[in-house]
Amino acid sequence: MSRFNYFGKGDEYSEFHRYIMDDRLKMIDLDCVEYQPCCNEIIFIGETARDKGQTYKNTTMTRKIAQGLKCRAYLIFYLPIAKPQSLIDEGIKELGYNPYISFRIARIDHLNSNSNYEFEHYTAEEWVSKLIEFRIRHHCVKD
Repeated sequence: MSRFNYFGKGDEYSEFHRYIMDDRLKMIDLDCVEYQPCCNEIIFIGETARDKGQTYKNTTMTRKIAQGLKCRAYLIFYLPIAKPQSLIDEGIKELGYNPYISFRIARIDHLNSNSNYEFEHYTAEEWVSKLIEFRIRHHCVKD
Protein backbone atom coordinates (compact mmCIF):
# COMPACT_ATOMS: atom_id res chain seq x y z
CA MET A 1 0.00 0.00 0.00
CA SER A 2 1.26 3.42 -0.89
CA ARG A 3 2.44 5.55 2.02
CA PHE A 4 0.26 8.44 0.77
CA ASN A 5 -3.41 8.46 -0.18
CA TYR A 6 -3.74 10.74 -3.19
CA PHE A 7 -7.52 10.89 -3.40
CA GLY A 8 -9.48 11.43 -0.24
CA LYS A 9 -9.04 9.57 3.02
CA GLY A 10 -9.27 5.81 3.38
CA ASP A 11 -10.85 3.81 6.15
CA GLU A 12 -9.19 3.77 9.55
CA TYR A 13 -7.31 0.50 9.00
CA SER A 14 -5.91 1.65 5.66
CA GLU A 15 -4.79 4.93 7.19
CA PHE A 16 -3.25 3.07 10.16
CA HIS A 17 -1.34 0.72 7.84
CA ARG A 18 -0.07 3.51 5.57
CA TYR A 19 1.90 5.07 8.40
CA ILE A 20 3.64 1.98 9.75
CA MET A 21 7.28 2.83 9.20
CA ASP A 22 8.40 -0.77 8.63
CA ASP A 23 8.58 -1.34 4.88
CA ARG A 24 8.57 -5.12 5.34
CA LEU A 25 4.81 -4.85 5.98
CA LYS A 26 2.88 -4.50 2.73
CA MET A 27 -0.80 -4.60 1.85
CA ILE A 28 -3.15 -3.64 -0.92
CA ASP A 29 -6.82 -2.89 -0.74
CA LEU A 30 -8.85 -4.78 -3.30
CA ASP A 31 -10.93 -2.08 -4.95
CA CYS A 32 -13.53 -4.06 -6.84
CA VAL A 33 -14.82 -7.63 -6.78
CA GLU A 34 -17.62 -8.26 -9.28
CA TYR A 35 -19.35 -11.53 -8.56
CA GLN A 36 -22.42 -13.46 -9.64
CA PRO A 37 -24.90 -13.52 -6.74
CA CYS A 38 -26.58 -16.78 -7.81
CA CYS A 39 -23.42 -18.80 -7.12
CA ASN A 40 -21.04 -16.28 -5.51
CA GLU A 41 -18.47 -16.93 -8.25
CA ILE A 42 -16.06 -14.07 -8.95
CA ILE A 43 -16.53 -12.58 -12.41
CA PHE A 44 -13.56 -10.21 -12.15
CA ILE A 45 -11.53 -8.11 -9.77
CA GLY A 46 -10.60 -4.53 -10.48
CA GLU A 47 -8.00 -1.94 -9.58
CA THR A 48 -9.62 1.50 -9.73
CA ALA A 49 -8.16 5.00 -9.90
CA ARG A 50 -9.33 8.45 -10.84
CA ASP A 51 -8.32 9.16 -14.44
CA LYS A 52 -5.70 11.91 -14.68
CA GLY A 53 -4.56 10.92 -18.16
CA GLN A 54 -1.98 8.50 -16.74
CA THR A 55 -0.95 5.37 -18.60
CA TYR A 56 0.56 3.56 -15.61
CA LYS A 57 -0.68 2.16 -12.32
CA ASN A 58 0.95 -0.60 -10.32
CA THR A 59 -1.29 -3.65 -10.69
CA THR A 60 1.14 -6.40 -9.68
CA MET A 61 -0.79 -7.79 -6.72
CA THR A 62 -4.20 -7.37 -8.36
CA ARG A 63 -2.93 -9.40 -11.33
CA LYS A 64 -1.40 -12.06 -9.06
CA ILE A 65 -4.63 -12.38 -7.07
CA ALA A 66 -6.66 -12.74 -10.28
CA GLN A 67 -4.26 -15.33 -11.65
CA GLY A 68 -4.47 -17.27 -8.38
CA LEU A 69 -8.26 -17.11 -8.43
CA LYS A 70 -8.32 -17.90 -12.16
CA CYS A 71 -10.52 -14.91 -12.91
CA ARG A 72 -10.23 -11.79 -15.01
CA ALA A 73 -8.80 -8.52 -13.71
CA TYR A 74 -9.21 -4.98 -14.99
CA LEU A 75 -7.54 -1.64 -14.44
CA ILE A 76 -10.40 0.84 -14.28
CA PHE A 77 -9.65 4.54 -14.64
CA TYR A 78 -12.76 6.66 -14.04
CA LEU A 79 -13.44 10.36 -14.53
CA PRO A 80 -16.53 12.20 -13.31
CA ILE A 81 -17.97 14.52 -15.93
CA ALA A 82 -18.75 17.96 -14.52
CA LYS A 83 -22.52 18.32 -14.20
CA PRO A 84 -24.65 20.18 -11.67
CA GLN A 85 -25.59 17.99 -8.69
CA SER A 86 -29.29 18.34 -9.56
CA LEU A 87 -28.66 16.75 -12.98
CA ILE A 88 -26.62 13.96 -11.44
CA ASP A 89 -29.39 13.19 -8.95
CA GLU A 90 -31.99 13.26 -11.76
CA GLY A 91 -29.85 10.99 -13.97
CA ILE A 92 -29.28 8.49 -11.18
CA LYS A 93 -32.96 8.37 -10.32
CA GLU A 94 -34.05 7.93 -13.94
CA LEU A 95 -31.35 5.51 -15.14
CA GLY A 96 -30.40 3.70 -11.95
CA TYR A 97 -26.73 4.74 -12.25
CA ASN A 98 -24.67 7.92 -12.55
CA PRO A 99 -24.42 8.72 -16.28
CA TYR A 100 -21.88 11.51 -15.70
CA ILE A 101 -18.73 9.45 -15.51
CA SER A 102 -16.40 8.09 -18.18
CA PHE A 103 -14.00 5.15 -18.08
CA ARG A 104 -10.73 3.91 -19.56
CA ILE A 105 -10.45 0.20 -18.85
CA ALA A 106 -7.75 -2.36 -19.58
CA ARG A 107 -7.81 -6.10 -18.97
CA ILE A 108 -4.70 -6.96 -16.96
CA ASP A 109 -4.88 -10.55 -15.66
CA HIS A 110 -3.00 -11.98 -18.66
CA LEU A 111 -0.08 -9.52 -18.38
CA ASN A 112 3.26 -10.20 -16.69
CA SER A 113 4.16 -6.59 -15.94
CA ASN A 114 2.69 -3.16 -15.23
CA SER A 115 2.90 -2.15 -18.88
CA ASN A 116 1.34 -2.73 -22.28
CA TYR A 117 -2.12 -1.81 -21.02
CA GLU A 118 -4.60 -1.69 -23.88
CA PHE A 119 -7.30 0.71 -22.81
CA GLU A 120 -10.84 0.83 -24.10
CA HIS A 121 -13.00 3.89 -23.57
CA TYR A 122 -16.50 3.53 -22.12
CA THR A 123 -19.32 5.85 -21.29
CA ALA A 124 -21.21 5.05 -18.11
CA GLU A 125 -23.98 3.47 -20.17
CA GLU A 126 -21.52 1.32 -22.11
CA TRP A 127 -19.78 0.12 -18.94
CA VAL A 128 -23.08 -0.76 -17.27
CA SER A 129 -24.01 -2.73 -20.42
CA LYS A 130 -20.66 -4.55 -20.27
CA LEU A 131 -21.23 -5.44 -16.59
CA ILE A 132 -24.67 -6.83 -17.49
CA GLU A 133 -23.12 -8.78 -20.38
CA PHE A 134 -20.61 -10.37 -17.97
CA ARG A 135 -23.53 -11.60 -15.85
CA ILE A 136 -25.56 -12.87 -18.81
CA ARG A 137 -22.59 -14.83 -20.18
CA HIS A 138 -21.83 -16.38 -16.79
CA HIS A 139 -23.39 -19.78 -16.13
CA CYS A 140 -23.94 -20.46 -12.46
CA VAL A 141 -22.93 -23.84 -11.15
CA LYS A 142 -24.39 -24.34 -7.71
CA ASP A 143 -22.90 -26.87 -5.31
